[in-house]
Amino acid sequence: MSNFTYATWQVFVAELKESHDKHNCSTRDPIWIVQELQKTYGMDSEYVDDSTWLVDGEGYYKNAQALFESLDAEERHDINAFVLKESDILFDDLDGDESSQDDLLESYARSKGFNWEKVYYVEEWVSVQTFATRHDADRFIKRQGHNYKELRVYVESLWRSPQLCDLMQAILDGELKLVKAEELV
Repeated sequence: MSNFTYATWQVFVAELKESHDKHNCSTRDPIWIVQELQKTYGMDSEYVDDSTWLVDGEGYYKNAQALFESLDAEERHDINAFVLKESDILFDDLDGDESSQDDLLESYARSKGFNWEKVYYVEEWVSVQTFATRHDADRFIKRQGHNYKELRVYVESLWRSPQLCDLMQAILDGELKLVKAEELV
């Protein structure tokens, strides 16, 4: 037996109607899917463009400049001394020349035995859960979002599932109503 009461059924139908009218993202027969952004690291740089700096297997930095700026003054001074010796210019003065920054920072990290590396990755949105209404998808994110990384609500179409389309349309049209088992006796 479902957990619907007459009150919760009315709320569900109202949310379903609003979701179809206002939150459908111009999609016919919408269904809402919560998705999580997942990144797969270790890709070959010849096949992907997205990269990040990984420090000691934990810290992620958008680029070499961001990593450099996150360091304390003494570490930045050491890097500048190394870069000055290698290329007669300070690390900050290489701003905009990402390739040189990457190469020099990798050389510096190797010379010091640091576990710093530039890694390439791909991003993929992976479906977590499907919902009949946008409201329910938003409630899931609010309730369970702390268990995931980055989440979004994505709208997909049910057009390949005629039975689900008919079921949703029957609810929207009022053809399908809540009848409790005790009323049938």
